[in-house]
Amino acid sequence: MYDFESTPTDLGGYREFWVVEPDDTRILYYDTEGADAEIAAFHDWSRSIMAEMEWEWTTDHIDITVNVSEGATIELEGTVDDSVMSRVLTLMQRSLPEPLHRRMFGRHTETGKFGHLKTPRVRVVTRATARMDGRSLGAVQPPDEPVTFGEVSAFDHPYVFVGDLLLEYPDE
Repeated sequence: MYDFESTPTDLGGYREFWVVEPDDTRILYYDTEGADAEIAAFHDWSRSIMAEMEWEWTTDHIDITVNVSEGATIELEGTVDDSVMSRVLTLMQRSLPEPLHRRMFGRHTETGKFGHLKTPRVRVVTRATARMDGRSLGAVQPPDEPVTFGEVSAFDHPYVFVGDLLLEYPDE
């Protein structure tokens, strides 16, 4: 899940919601016309679908609904808090010198583009549930196999990073 308030392109802000199925089918949902073309520079997917998205986000709660025009609906609801790991990540994000910070928090995506995460606040999703078309998918749990996007590996437990994702944009 990404909520880009702005980007250094004419596109401006947009939201992404990714679903990675057990067979590694990757579905990108996006909410702004043209966002899929921008995202294609950084990520590969099996399908991309434009959808309406509603995000309610506070420092301790997240509630996301993705509505697809074909009638599919995905709902995610969770509680956000601090943990030892989120505090360590926050401390590292705030205090590491820039070259070390870039080395620790920068990675190449599956298309070879470099991204660097700069966020002064990291929180952990302590409880979350999801529904697809009204059917419960149960509680969020760690994947059986690591989910990767090039050198970027998703955490076993979901974290919320509030800050900046600095991306290597293609030359125009």
